[in-house]
Amino acid sequence: MSAFIRVRGARENNLRDVDIDIPRNKLIVVTGVSGSGKTSLVFDTIFKAAQAELLEMIGSYSRQSMPHVERPKLHSISGLSPAVAIKQSPLASNPRSTVGTATDIYSYMRLLFSRMGTPILSAGEFSFNTPKGACEQCSGLGKTLQVDEDLLIDWTKSLRDGAIRHRTWKVGGRYWNIIAAVELFDLDKPVGQLTPKELHDLLHREPFEYQNKTPGFVQSFSYEGVASRILKRATDSRGGKEYDDQFLVERRCQACDGTRLNSRCREVTVGGVPVVRLLGMEMVELRAFIESLIGGVAEAIGASVVHRLRALEDVGLGYLSLNRSTDTLSGGEV
Repeated sequence: MSAFIRVRGARENNLRDVDIDIPRNKLIVVTGVSGSGKTSLVFDTIFKAAQAELLEMIGSYSRQSMPHVERPKLHSISGLSPAVAIKQSPLASNPRSTVGTATDIYSYMRLLFSRMGTPILSAGEFSFNTPKGACEQCSGLGKTLQVDEDLLIDWTKSLRDGAIRHRTWKVGGRYWNIIAAVELFDLDKPVGQLTPKELHDLLHREPFEYQNKTPGFVQSFSYEGVASRILKRATDSRGGKEYDDQFLVERRCQACDGTRLNSRCREVTVGGVPVVRLLGMEMVELRAFIESLIGGVAEAIGASVVHRLRALEDVGLGYLSLNRSTDTLSGGEV
């Protein structure tokens, strides 16, 4: 058998008569920028040719029940052996999926929490994908839509000079006039110099009814913080919110700190450690903690958790945590 896989004149997809000799019995890495032909060479040429050669060695009767594989476009290829291809296929995109749920480890952790946690809650109450366990603010997503105040506000300008960048609050417009009418702010002071309470009132104050006695203004109206109103519009069923998107970002939920669980679940501890801290631990640390638990329940349930954690450690993923969202994993981690 040749010491090389020799490819001559490969023409699959964007390959243009590529000639290459690849050493056998070695770990070979094919790198290149996106669209350079890595997949075309490895999967669509070499692997496809190896499949075609293997199928040609099988009897015609057996071959009838096997998929048809066309030989790749090339002049010649030699030095092949039967091959196995492992493609990187991402997990289904689901914002509710975590490392814990995707590996099923979280099912055992919920059972462990319900049996050994203080105070005692049912296993179902630790599911952030149900109303019983989900964070009240983010509904179990671990993140919320928030207004990026640095995009919304020019902190060096005053309200009168147009500190609010959103067109709905342009100087002289209806909503800007309402800000002026409530008389809560110095319109000529740079917004960056407002007090924390003034900033809260400007951006996050809940709606309240205001009666204006100044001639020339609407006499009765509702005031609401700028950021609060933008967020309310983001969840409104009416259209026309595309403009608002430039001021919005997804950030870790401030209520649950990204743990996805509601306030009751966040108070539960196991062995004196809050469950939310356990879910945020790296797998190596989590496994050591679970192995330290004693008692029949810990041994029965913990063994299943430890077995699965070790399997992930063995493939180099011990640095991950169970509450890590799967949509943040790289192709190699998946």
